[in-house]
Amino acid sequence: MRRTVLLSSALAFFLALAWLHPRGLSWDELAFLMGAEARTIDLGHALYLPALRGTARLCSPSLSPEQAARLFSAAGAALAFVLLARRAERAGASSGCALLVAALFSTGTLFWRESGSVEPTSWTIAGLLLAAELAEAYSRDRSAQLGALFGLGFGLSLGFHLVSLCALPWLLALALGARGRPPLAHLLLLCGVALCVLLLGAVLGDLPAAWRYWSGFVPTYDAGLASELGRHTRRAVPLLCEGAPVLVVLGLVCALALARRRPRAVATAGALAAPYALAFLVLGKPLVGLLLPVLLACALLVGEAAGAARVQVRLGTALLALALAVQLALSLPEALEWRRAPDRDRERAALLVRHLPEDAVLFAGRLANHVRYFHPGAPLVSLPELWHEAFARDRAADPIDVVQRAVAGAGRRCLLSLDGVAFLQSIPADPLRLGIEEGAALLVPGDPLPLLFPLDRE
Repeated sequence: MRRTVLLSSALAFFLALAWLHPRGLSWDELAFLMGAEARTIDLGHALYLPALRGTARLCSPSLSPEQAARLFSAAGAALAFVLLARRAERAGASSGCALLVAALFSTGTLFWRESGSVEPTSWTIAGLLLAAELAEAYSRDRSAQLGALFGLGFGLSLGFHLVSLCALPWLLALALGARGRPPLAHLLLLCGVALCVLLLGAVLGDLPAAWRYWSGFVPTYDAGLASELGRHTRRAVPLLCEGAPVLVVLGLVCALALARRRPRAVATAGALAAPYALAFLVLGKPLVGLLLPVLLACALLVGEAAGAARVQVRLGTALLALALAVQLALSLPEALEWRRAPDRDRERAALLVRHLPEDAVLFAGRLANHVRYFHPGAPLVSLPELWHEAFARDRAADPIDVVQRAVAGAGRRCLLSLDGVAFLQSIPADPLRLGIEEGAALLVPGDPLPLLFPLDRE
């Protein structure tokens, strides 16, 4: 009966995600879809793009690639739901409390949106929980087979998102358990597998180019280390508090309550949360990929606390049910709004392409992927990609000089969209140095936002 209830709950969660997904598609979502279609080898998401491509092929022609990808993300979230509930139950929580803990994590705004979108986050979380299961199995039975399975489980989460490297301290703490260091042969096997993965990456992909690309995400800290870390903190705190405010508060309370009774559980959860939090403070991105494991650590602490208070099952169940009700009251209205809200970026991209002169090249900002995905024939320069490549090559590069060189090399009329202006300002750079004038802008009928500013090639 418990298994039936668990699977039924996970199915209900999957169906809710399948229906209440955001209608719009973001820059990153479209990048994943286009990368999967083009058979791009992305070493940062080595398994995710092939999985998207396989899912789209499996669901074709009944579903579009983006619909199939959203269902794939929802399936990963449902699997994470099951694994988290099983983990809470093994910590001593009743089956009802375990379900509530899984629901509390899964219905947070941050995880909900990612799980209904074309993002690798839900499968990354599922991969981490699966690797944790295998790590604990290995801690109980130090066999080479379980060690290999643990390595494969970690490789799975790493294949969905490279930032899963931050989970290695947590997984090693689970694998070591109370029995100390594993056999030397197993450590050598793990090093051999890691070496094989690196060699495979070198053969299938361009590791130097990938390293250069990833280095473009590291801030320059021109404003000072303290200033940059403070800015990243100001971004992280609202995201965590808005993404799962009830879970964050409960996690902190449970950490304090468990500090004496189950200090090892608190330390293990800290081994998961701390590396991700530190990575976010240093890098400031990827936003959700680095913050959701912090929320997962909070959920694990709540599960441990529910297990430690097993004698008060009814009270614990009532408190968790109340917490879930409060969180749903906060997250469901936003999920409904995502479902109803039209895809404005897609509409604006269509307007830009429709009114783009035939002899012109469009220089666009965050709308570039919408133009490229939905209107593949439109001549386009993506400013985010142009700048990232230049910044990764030369961290002292001037954004305006980079754009001017691209304009000079285009050999034809160039027009800068209003969202391209906004992107340059966000870097930050001064678009007025490109010689754009509001009076010379081409108005696009139907929407005041997609203005087109002529760029001088001289």
